[in-house]
Amino acid sequence: MKHLHIKNHITSYKKIYHLLIISLVFQIFFIINLYSKEQVGLITDQKGFIYKTNIDGEQIKLNLYDSIFTDDEIFSESNGTATILFNDNTSMLLQKSSSFIVNEFLLSDTKVNLFNLIINKGGAIIESGNIAKMDNGSMKIETENLTLGVRGTRFNIKSELNGSSTVSLAIDSFGKVGSLNVSSEGNLKTLFDPTQVLSAEQGNEIIERPATDSETKELEDATEEFIQSSKIDENIIQKNLEDQLIQGNLQDANNDGKVDVSDINILKQTIKSNKQEKIAFITENSNEDNVTFLSNVLNASDDGSIGESINEIFESKNDLIAILVSDLSDFDSTFITTSKNEANNEIKNKIYNQFLSDDTNEDFNLEIISKIISKSDKETITKIVDNVQNQSLSDTENNKSLKVLSAVATFNNNESVNLDDEKQTEVNRLIKDAIENIKENNEDTSLLANIITKSDLSVIEEVVDFIQDVEEANQQSGLSLKVLSSVATIQSEESLSLDSDEQTEVNRLIEQAVERAGDNDEDSSLLANIITKSDLSVIEEVVDLIQITEEGDDESNISLKVLSSIVEIQSEESLSLDSDEQTEVNRLIEQAVERAGDNDEDSSLLANIITKSDLSVIEEVVDLIQITEEGDDESNISLKVLSSIVEIQSEESLSLDSDEQTQVNRLIKEALIRNRDEEEDELLKGILDNTETEIEELIEEIINEEEAAAEEEAAEEEAAEEEAAEEEATEEEATEEEAAEEEAAEEEAAEEEAAEEEAAEEEAEEEYDANGFSFTSPFLHRDTGTEYNNEGFNSDGYNDEGFNENGDYNSVYDTNVSES
Repeated sequence: MKHLHIKNHITSYKKIYHLLIISLVFQIFFIINLYSKEQVGLITDQKGFIYKTNIDGEQIKLNLYDSIFTDDEIFSESNGTATILFNDNTSMLLQKSSSFIVNEFLLSDTKVNLFNLIINKGGAIIESGNIAKMDNGSMKIETENLTLGVRGTRFNIKSELNGSSTVSLAIDSFGKVGSLNVSSEGNLKTLFDPTQVLSAEQGNEIIERPATDSETKELEDATEEFIQSSKIDENIIQKNLEDQLIQGNLQDANNDGKVDVSDINILKQTIKSNKQEKIAFITENSNEDNVTFLSNVLNASDDGSIGESINEIFESKNDLIAILVSDLSDFDSTFITTSKNEANNEIKNKIYNQFLSDDTNEDFNLEIISKIISKSDKETITKIVDNVQNQSLSDTENNKSLKVLSAVATFNNNESVNLDDEKQTEVNRLIKDAIENIKENNEDTSLLANIITKSDLSVIEEVVDFIQDVEEANQQSGLSLKVLSSVATIQSEESLSLDSDEQTEVNRLIEQAVERAGDNDEDSSLLANIITKSDLSVIEEVVDLIQITEEGDDESNISLKVLSSIVEIQSEESLSLDSDEQTEVNRLIEQAVERAGDNDEDSSLLANIITKSDLSVIEEVVDLIQITEEGDDESNISLKVLSSIVEIQSEESLSLDSDEQTQVNRLIKEALIRNRDEEEDELLKGILDNTETEIEELIEEIINEEEAAAEEEAAEEEAAEEEAAEEEATEEEATEEEAAEEEAAEEEAAEEEAAEEEAAEEEAEEEYDANGFSFTSPFLHRDTGTEYNNEGFNSDGYNDEGFNENGDYNSVYDTNVSES
């Protein structure tokens, strides 16, 4: 029994539920039927008091969101205005102390469509909707003395108290101007010029006059009213309906005989549906050139409604999405910048994916994404970065991470936006992907350079680290050189500069870049671009490294190629270095010319430098060429350089001024002298053919110089001979003087010797007696050095036998006796 009782209850509930459903369906059908027959519009904005008088003569105060029906006269008091949205999406701004009646309104997909409205007094600004734009539609406005046939436009119609009426045109919300066929008393004029006004008084013809400033402004100011009228903000709708319920002004929307919350829900859905239809109409009539009105309507709406509308537009008119999202981000719309609404997040993910995959409008789409990132919360940035990374994974040929990072850097730099650390960290998740997938082409390296030049220190540091990692992993990579060249170009073109810490980070790439630079045209051009567009400190460092590189490679002549590329860039882009910068560059010249070979390539490079440099550089290069040839009798580089100069001047229509040509002529003379016996030399003939008059002058100059040189040589030889004769005479005189000096010296020596002998004798006379014997014992003789003189007698006159020269004998002196 218990189960049966429960079953009976369930059956009763089902019957009640079915009855409620049937009742609800009937009520909805009744409402739809009622509205389809009589309801023609809705009050979407109201200020002051608005009333209606129905066909029974009853005067009823109207509230916001009340319906407008045919044959009801709607009027405003002196303080009242109202904006009305009609079912065909016509918008009307009813002005103060005005009244109108809609006496006919038919809107059908298949039948004739009619919209007839009478302005009894006052005026209204009207922007026509579907009926006035349809081929099978007719919109007619009547005043006391004017009838207007409307063909899609915004206009201001006024019926004055004095019986006159005026009508003026304006550009509508979609940037277009329609036309009005204005008739009065059988007269007909067409108004299609917004600067003109038509007016008529009872019984008089239509008069055309210029619109006043106030009339023009009044029509323009209506735009804001139409925006507010068209927006969808459920919170405002809900609050207004709740206020009306409290005040007892709410309609019995479901016809159940009582007014309650259920009526609010029905009315809110009805209002929202009407406004959604209006936004659909605005979307349909908007285009890429004029989407401002739609953007403003969406921006004025609540986030949820924006999302719903954007989703519809995404499907129905996708070409407007990018501009709308861009405008909404300009408005700092929370729909764009926050991620609290999950339904909106799904819609925005669709948009992000479209932006990232649409290569036809890539630059614009990237600008929008960067704009959104710069204004959004961390969660939104995270979602965008996730989308970018997913796109990069699915499309490895198109480096979306790199492109987005570059766009963000540009936008933030232009708008002076600084992301906080958390947001920047999210953006920086793209750096690794961007650099790992980079292609070493102009586009990608320029994008990477753009990031460096327009980011803060932390980003620059991270990017430089990753570039170095890439090059360490790939010894063939020249990424650092290409990026540095692009950095220099951006800084030069956009007048950007890095602070000292940022430049220090960038400079970490320089040594690696120059070391990896090849002795080829591409790398030389990149180095030249860095030099011509960087500041002095960078130029100095690059020049130092080029010189070091060449010192370690005898085959390299990158300095010559770099110099040639420098003058090429300066010539093409009209760039010049200041004196200090040029001084640094000139340090390459001597090394370049010394290493230049006697070949066509190097000669052409030298010629390019000469034809496109200033006088000081030309002079130095010519000096060095001549020094090179003086040290090598086999070299003929001056002739080859001259031939290349002639060729460059001919191909590029270049000419040197007189001072520059004078320097070049020094080479021509050198070439002529070195090739005077080779009249058939093709290079020389080419120069002679292209500079005939000048060569004749130079030949004459050479002859004169040679004659002068010969005369000078003869004079020098004569002078040398005279000098030799003088030297010989001087030498002979010197010889005679030397002989005389020697003879004098000998005489002096003899005199000195005689003097010495005399002195010795005098000295001897003092030590020995007259017989030559010493005064002291043992009385030796000075000549023999013994006791006996040359005759054998001693100082006493006795010999060793004891006899003197008289024959007298003394045994004392007899040595034999002495010995015995």
